[in-house]
Amino acid sequence: MNVKTIFFLLLCCVAGAPRSLLAQVKQVLYVNQSGVNSGRQGISVAGNDPVIRMLNADKNFQVTYVETPQDGSKLPALTDFDLIIAQESIASAATLFQSSGKLAVREVSVPIIYSKTSAFRDGRAVQDADAVAIGTQRLELTVPQANQAHDLFRGIDFSAGEQVRVTYELANNDGTEPGDKAIDIVNHLDISTSGTLLATVPEVTDPAQALVVNYLPAGTQLGEDPADVLQVDAVVLPFAYGALVREDGKNITDEGLTLWRNAAYLLTGLAVPPVKYYNPALAKKILYVNQTGVDPGDGGGATPGYDPVIRMLELDDYFEVTYVETPPDGSLIPDLAAFDLVIAQETIDPGADYLQPGGLLGVKNVSIPVIFNQIGAFTDGRAVTDVDAAVTPTQNFFITVPAAHQSHVLFNGIDFAGGEQLRITYELAADDGSDGGNKALDIVNHLDISTSGTLLATVPEVTDPAQALVVNYLPAGTQLGEDPADVLQVDAVNFSFSYGAMVRDKGKNISSEALTLWRNAVYLLTGLPVPTDLYRNPANYKQVLYINQFGVDPGNGGGSTPGNDPVIRMLNADENFQVTYVETPQDGSKLPDPQFFDLIIAQETLSSGAPLFQPGGSVGIRNIKTPIIYNKTNIFRDGRAVTDADAVAATTQHFYLTVPQVNQRHDLFRGIDFSAGEQVRMIAELAANDGSDGGDKALDIVNHLDISTSGTLLATVPEVTDPDQALVVNYLPAGTQLGADPADVLQVDAVVLPFAYGALVKGDGANVSSEALTIWRNAAYLLTRLPVPEELYINADYTPDITSVDPFESVDIRFSPNPTHDRVQLTVGGSNERTAIALYNLRGQQLWYHTLVTGPHRGVSVDMSRYSEGIYLLQVVRGRQRRSFKIVKQ
Repeated sequence: MNVKTIFFLLLCCVAGAPRSLLAQVKQVLYVNQSGVNSGRQGISVAGNDPVIRMLNADKNFQVTYVETPQDGSKLPALTDFDLIIAQESIASAATLFQSSGKLAVREVSVPIIYSKTSAFRDGRAVQDADAVAIGTQRLELTVPQANQAHDLFRGIDFSAGEQVRVTYELANNDGTEPGDKAIDIVNHLDISTSGTLLATVPEVTDPAQALVVNYLPAGTQLGEDPADVLQVDAVVLPFAYGALVREDGKNITDEGLTLWRNAAYLLTGLAVPPVKYYNPALAKKILYVNQTGVDPGDGGGATPGYDPVIRMLELDDYFEVTYVETPPDGSLIPDLAAFDLVIAQETIDPGADYLQPGGLLGVKNVSIPVIFNQIGAFTDGRAVTDVDAAVTPTQNFFITVPAAHQSHVLFNGIDFAGGEQLRITYELAADDGSDGGNKALDIVNHLDISTSGTLLATVPEVTDPAQALVVNYLPAGTQLGEDPADVLQVDAVNFSFSYGAMVRDKGKNISSEALTLWRNAVYLLTGLPVPTDLYRNPANYKQVLYINQFGVDPGNGGGSTPGNDPVIRMLNADENFQVTYVETPQDGSKLPDPQFFDLIIAQETLSSGAPLFQPGGSVGIRNIKTPIIYNKTNIFRDGRAVTDADAVAATTQHFYLTVPQVNQRHDLFRGIDFSAGEQVRMIAELAANDGSDGGDKALDIVNHLDISTSGTLLATVPEVTDPDQALVVNYLPAGTQLGADPADVLQVDAVVLPFAYGALVKGDGANVSSEALTIWRNAAYLLTRLPVPEELYINADYTPDITSVDPFESVDIRFSPNPTHDRVQLTVGGSNERTAIALYNLRGQQLWYHTLVTGPHRGVSVDMSRYSEGIYLLQVVRGRQRRSFKIVKQ
């Protein structure tokens, strides 16, 4: 399952999106020649190739697919589009490329990607007797270092050198194999603009006259005819269509598709993403096998199917996990041919039929690479025949990795600077992950292993490294035990980790190093390059799933970029949280499983009628199994999230919430100062939906909603008619029924917030108050059962409007130097005025406090030398009035 960058979204998914959102989408015309080969088994269907799927899955694009004769007679009006893609399937001599053709160099009126290099020859798209096309069989491009920073290559890693692989195998024109098509280039073409060639191949003779990967700005003349001048920017790509569609997308690399994506962004004026695009067709399929009846996690362990290893793989763009529980006969294991790797977990009975000789996962029968994490199976009469082989339970928390093995890819990303020992778990556990057990690492001794040097990590109980299983890499051809038939036909990795210890405390008991071992093994056995960084155990952080609707405004109106708004920045800067940001259609089809997370935030951008909120929806009242912040009050109306004919939504234009004194001590308001009264400012100004000026969005509420739990309303506005039937700021405990349907009962705690997304993101944080973000923070802490901080969260970007002249605003406050390396000298105007001065970090923690009585030559020196580099907030308070200033420590 791919959730960070891969969102399969077909055109139908945006049918219900508001017109204002669709207006932001770039329209792409994708042109193939009539009769393009498609539909053969294993080859992309025309109109659904990997490039089209990628662009349609991107919220910024909408593709119109057209097949046309060579004269272009089936092309629609080009002015309706922001980008044209002329695919390599079009004949090089097609008249649509020639001087008067619709896609001719001199005629094309919309930015274009020409993926047909061979058209740029004499008598075709250009007049140039010297130009010559060359079909190469190159699978890689070379990007000189000077060009690697160009936007076309953004997100591509060049740390291994200048070469970038773009396809895996050659193909025929129609995508069948073996074929001889890959990269086509042109040499000896006159190009008036210098430096257009950005990537090359060895067949290029003169970079100034070659087409491979080129960025051609408007005004570029191609060929010898002075009339053949581009009126628009263009990109040339050299990719054979057959190589693109072979194996329905599995033949094109992540880097190849990243080039296509970057070209589309560049030519449509969008900011090119800084990350690589992951080709979803390349996702490796993992089969994860537990035994039927595995403990459901009631003792504090992770829920089966949601353990730390599965979560890690599910949220990795390279993998899709199928979780199976099967009885000991293996009858529920699906066909292994559909998978790239199988994981046999320690919960499996070591004597299970399918691990024995002849069994589906038996040593000699398993047909795909495998991770065996059931050490007990490798004893006589089970998976092997070996009367000496014996299991030794140990209570080790560490394994030892000899220096000679530390460079093995299984240990990539792990730091051995502190010695050879590597921590696996922190505490012992019972089989079900509960406390009080004695499980950690079980090993096998005295097992015949035909391949030498397979043991990569050891424990003191190992008697002979050549005959032990702890952490082993077992290549295909390895015989295990005494039976010559028990030979692996595939590569395997053996682990010795107790499942109970791995899942204890919802996964917190397993170290980051142990999870890195698991990750590295999966990458290694599926043939992917093994990462070189440490995988940090997400169970050490509260995992937050933050949901916007597909097509949320990209921030062009002055609002935050989606995925980087003030709430997300605040949570990501907090050491207790990690945020996964997702945009989804209204049906929630692109959401990962909410049970992988500790908190869900459903943002106000989601349509109130979205099916994901309705009964049966993934974040609906009766279905959600993870604590949730609903920042969408108006879903709680009849026929939407609830059944309640009386419930009515109201849009208000209030900047303030009122928090009655009786509620001010609630954890949601911890850190907020009510000394000036019950009103708390939330935003500076109204905003449009996209965060731009001139709108009317602020706080949205609901009245007349049946709420079974009393006293849930904690903050209010004047439009509320009955506090017991209103949603503004509410804490809804598990068991609360909303609306008239007895089935609509929350199974988890929830918080409702009333903030319009536009008001939240306006000014990229300048419009939302510290108090409002404190409520967001407190809700996140409260729902994830963390102690709620005592201090106000300081939003240093907040700039409230000034509608009247406050006498304190005219007081002369001076401080210097700023930025500073050590001290800031502060003076405050006035005579005998008692003034408080405090220094805060951006988490709102007070670092320093001083009281000053103003007067001539009176000031204070703030010592910053002991603080780390960054931004701090200096607050000057006189009575109920305060002013804040940013201090930069260098």
